[in-house]
Amino acid sequence: MEEYVIGYDLDSTMSQITWRSLGEERDKQETYAVPFLLCKKYQVNQWSYGEAARADKIAGKGTVPEHLLEKALKGEKVLLEGEAYDGTELVLLFVKKTLELLWQKIRKEQAVAFMFTVERLDKDMVKLLNRIVLEIGEMGRDVYYQSHQESFYQYVIHQPQEIWTKDVLALEYRAPYLKIYHMKLNKGTTPMVAFIENKEFPQMNLCTLKEEGWQEREDQRFYEFMEEILKGSFISSIYLIGDGFQGNWMKKTLDLICHRRRVFMGKNLYAIGASMAAREKVRPDELVDKYIFLGKDRLKANVGMNLYIQGEESYYPLADGGQNWYETKKEWDLILEEGEAVSLMITPLNGKEVRNVNIILRGLPKRPKRATRIKMHLAFETEQKMIIQIEDLGFGEMFPSSGMRWTEEIEI
Repeated sequence: MEEYVIGYDLDSTMSQITWRSLGEERDKQETYAVPFLLCKKYQVNQWSYGEAARADKIAGKGTVPEHLLEKALKGEKVLLEGEAYDGTELVLLFVKKTLELLWQKIRKEQAVAFMFTVERLDKDMVKLLNRIVLEIGEMGRDVYYQSHQESFYQYVIHQPQEIWTKDVLALEYRAPYLKIYHMKLNKGTTPMVAFIENKEFPQMNLCTLKEEGWQEREDQRFYEFMEEILKGSFISSIYLIGDGFQGNWMKKTLDLICHRRRVFMGKNLYAIGASMAAREKVRPDELVDKYIFLGKDRLKANVGMNLYIQGEESYYPLADGGQNWYETKKEWDLILEEGEAVSLMITPLNGKEVRNVNIILRGLPKRPKRATRIKMHLAFETEQKMIIQIEDLGFGEMFPSSGMRWTEEIEI
């Protein structure tokens, strides 16, 4: 049975799905795009989606909720024909309908890994994705999440090396304005570390008034903008993404950015990058050992403890730098030597000093040495905020649990 990995770009304007074979034809892939639209037919509980939703709205057959993904993330209701609908439920409906298209192409049991990619992976988005995975269920043997930033990295790192010998830019130009991802590779480390800076430029809003001569004016404006961006930089490739680049309006700008650089145009980079990352989860290649990505959603420090194990002091790792914060969780039991403090060691990956953080268990009952057992749970709310929860378990019948719990927030 042929196996597939899937990348799903859940975007507020256009969602795209790429499925990629794990067979001998490793580059065999297909992608389809669906506008992020739902249309409720008037007076009936019937919904169309994608291009059909757009057509129904134009034909006056129903109403289309605006900013649906944003409302779902905020937990807001959507009011249609006087009735309130849960925003998350409508996003679920859209995802279910788009996946029906996928299952017409491949069978569910052929999907071995599924990667959602979204613009930003904050706690609200992770909560929404968790709900989608819980409600929909069978999407693949394993389901993962990553940001557009990381999907860009995955796409680039799997291209021929001459494309990323120097820095690489992705320019995403669509409503409401321009966004740039700037990928840099630190070749002085082992493994090599890739960083991506992302910046938004509200002043570079899309031209919506197509008056006479607008192409030349936009071209000149964009030329001047890119001239400033490229000044003093070392960029080997540029990717142009989004509807803003459609049409033959940027002739002068293209001459500038194509000078001694590779320039590519496309729409499905994030979905393809997500499918490449899903493939790495299933069948890692040599790139995993050679390169590490430290994007916004990755931990920038190692977290651990010094413990006595079989009579010898040893380092016990709890969280590794480079992991995604939303995937990093750990639970373990610990016997306190004495006192009421637990010490964690935080080691930044940027070479800054190691930091020891003491957590004081205030009110912990006084007990003899090594007569207190605690349960510790580690999780993250963001890439910088670690949450440690500790529970007093006592020690057998002689020293029963006090039932006390402590929660500590730690910036790493």
